[in-house]
Amino acid sequence: MGKTALRRKNHRREYLAKLSYENPKHFQLEWEIGVTSWLEEIQTRSKDWANGREKSNERIFEVLEEAMGILAQCEKSIYQQYATETYDLLCHECCSEVSRVIDRRLYRLSNINDLIYKARRTTKG
Repeated sequence: MGKTALRRKNHRREYLAKLSYENPKHFQLEWEIGVTSWLEEIQTRSKDWANGREKSNERIFEVLEEAMGILAQCEKSIYQQYATETYDLLCHECCSEVSRVIDRRLYRLSNINDLIYKARRTTKG
């Protein structure tokens, strides 16, 4: 990643953290855009890995770490509101994409208890 891209990424991180304190409603819109972008990035890295392209050495889970790192810098109530959903969504996508490259059966078989837990949690609320 070049200097400009790193600068842009750092600026975005600072912007979201500041926004979480100053304007939580606008933060929600920006966060949704970010999550969509991270989902696309996970899929892109997975395809590159499957095709043996240049970015194949990049870790797919770095995207998840980046998102959670940004949330950790945000206001506490924002973190509590978005952390679980963001982690679940991005972690699922990472696991799904890794299993797509390696073997689809890996994630499907290993996540059944998690899916049952999520289904129970959603029906309660």
